[in-house]
Amino acid sequence: MSWTDICEAPQYQGCWLALDACRYDEATGKASAGLVVDADENLNELCLRVREADLSHCAIVFCDGPGCEPGQPAGNTRPLDAAGRSNPGMTR
Repeated sequence: MSWTDICEAPQYQGCWLALDACRYDEATGKASAGLVVDADENLNELCLRVREADLSHCAIVFCDGPGCEPGQPAGNTRPLDAAGRSNPGMTR
């Protein structure tokens, strides 16, 4: 599913998403497509389920709604790993 399609889906707006089989834009390093395997407004709850399901290769991104870029809510500048921990070594 493309990032544009994900952003336009009402069920994902305002949610943290776990994306599997994620593709990244070569120029920006941001997610451009992927399979949404889980979503939640609560990052901690999402990360607990991702960890319990052993989905360790998922990208965790935030969806603000139509036209948003994959990332995190405003004010949160550090990328997160699949466990929801800040990971300054990752690119967004």
